[in-house]
Amino acid sequence: MNALERLLTVGQDGNTESKPTIGKDILVVPVDRIQSTQRSKSDKTILAAIQSPLTRARTNNLNIFTKLQADPESGNQILDELCLAVKIQINDALGVGADGICYIIDGAYPDASTPMQYGGFILERDREILKDASRAKFNLLVIAGNAEPYIDFVSDLPAQAFAWDSTSGWTPEQVRALRKGILATEHLDAEIYFPQNELEAILAHQEAPAKS
Repeated sequence: MNALERLLTVGQDGNTESKPTIGKDILVVPVDRIQSTQRSKSDKTILAAIQSPLTRARTNNLNIFTKLQADPESGNQILDELCLAVKIQINDALGVGADGICYIIDGAYPDASTPMQYGGFILERDREILKDASRAKFNLLVIAGNAEPYIDFVSDLPAQAFAWDSTSGWTPEQVRALRKGILATEHLDAEIYFPQNELEAILAHQEAPAKS
């Protein structure tokens, strides 16, 4: 059984000693490093780091909600362009051999958006992108934010594994009540161990993505 096969069956045999770990068994890397990482880490599961449209907007210091309020037509056009860029990046990542994607949603929390803003403009776009990416072997959805992230909003988005900030106060038991599947966070009850420092490193090293 290879690394990806073990990951796909995680939690089914109850063996916590072989629990996969982000940064050790599962590597999250930029799209342009997929091929070189595969050659040097062939025994690992390789996921491409993909910024959601809202994450891309925030990385580029684009206040999309201000634009949507000032000019809804123009704001929605910008969002559609961001979505297209994300889909192209996912296609590129899978095309060069990524096992799947690590889809990062940064902005689904009060300091970045209201529930109405995220739910009204972003949520269904994220859902569409993740549905389109479901052809990948394994996808990990990461929800950033340590202060009241909208876990209840995003809990049904499609992905094999769901990750969140372990300092947010949400426990695996609480998240498991909202969704089925593999959970990944810095908690012994999660099927995948996601060290908080690994999450912070992934979020901190996000760069403005190249324009497509």
